[in-house]
Amino acid sequence: MSPRGLAIDDKRWAQRANALQYQELELVRRTAEQWRTGMAALTALLSVTSIIAAPGLADRVTGAWRTAIGLLVLAGLLALLFGTWQAMRAAFGHPDAATTMTGERLRTWESQQAQTAAQALARARTGALTGMTLLIATAGITFLAASSVSGPMARVDTGNAVYCGKLGKGDGAATITVSGRDGTIRTIPLASVRSLDPAATC
Repeated sequence: MSPRGLAIDDKRWAQRANALQYQELELVRRTAEQWRTGMAALTALLSVTSIIAAPGLADRVTGAWRTAIGLLVLAGLLALLFGTWQAMRAAFGHPDAATTMTGERLRTWESQQAQTAAQALARARTGALTGMTLLIATAGITFLAASSVSGPMARVDTGNAVYCGKLGKGDGAATITVSGRDGTIRTIPLASVRSLDPAATC
């Protein structure tokens, strides 16, 4: 390409770069609005899914597992809500007091707004990634917790008390164990068992 052609290309690129300063705020807010829409939909979907799935999960996990899973779900949803809020800040900004605008004031205002929106959008992305990571971790822990408590559930009546939980073999040949919902394990002699009935839940 001739030197003249290179000069024309450089001039065109310089013109495009110069034009971008007038569109910086608009471009950042347009991107933020797309993030806000996507994150709001994702948060709503995961919230509804959690509400529907929570009762079933509660029956499958016990003790500290249940507390950990509940805290992780709450933290994940809060992170997504924070990200959605930051995306809204980036997309719409804050209302400012009415003031007489001049060219220099408008330039300063748009530059500040674009910088603030870009920072809020970065926080929105962090919130989204954090929320998704926490919810993925929740799914993994739920799977492990459900596997750890899987087994036959039974209601054992000894006459003095009724125990319900996961049935297991005791240390001795004539004992059984019942793992309760709170994580406690009770060893029961077979001789004291009056009735033993299968139980779907406890």
